[in-house]
Amino acid sequence: MEYLLQLKAFTTYHRGQFTSIIEERNLDILSSS
Repeated sequence: MEYLLQLKAFTTYHRGQFTSIIEERNLDILSSS
């Protein structure tokens, strides 16, 4: 059970990181055009 909770926290954290990276890249594309 502990392992599943850690795995869920891990994937949630990385999904947030991934989303923020995509948002930054989209802002760069929008501001450059």
